[in-house]
Amino acid sequence: MSNPMSRPMVYSLGCVCTLMLAGCAPAATPREPRQDIPQEAAVAAVRALPEVQAYERTLIEAGAAAHVDVQLENGEWLVQVYEVKDGHTATFNWYRVDKETGVVAPEFPE
Repeated sequence: MSNPMSRPMVYSLGCVCTLMLAGCAPAATPREPRQDIPQEAAVAAVRALPEVQAYERTLIEAGAAAHVDVQLENGEWLVQVYEVKDGHTATFNWYRVDKETGVVAPEFPE
């Protein structure tokens, strides 16, 4: 009488059981290392916004200049666009730039 389970089938079952018991899972696909947006790119993205370009043009026409400061806050770039007027800063707006995606969001939408 022949055995109902053939050798290849027994071998396959043995491999599956061994992997299950060992807690093995298929190898994960390696991810590319995350590339954060550098500070300079965050500033460039903010300066490229139409409202910031218009603000800078207005200041240039008035004989003034726009200033940009940037700092890291909670994993995002926080970019301040402002002018120095009469010894103090006058902020145009703050912008958050996502370090992973580069998406720019104004703190105070118009």
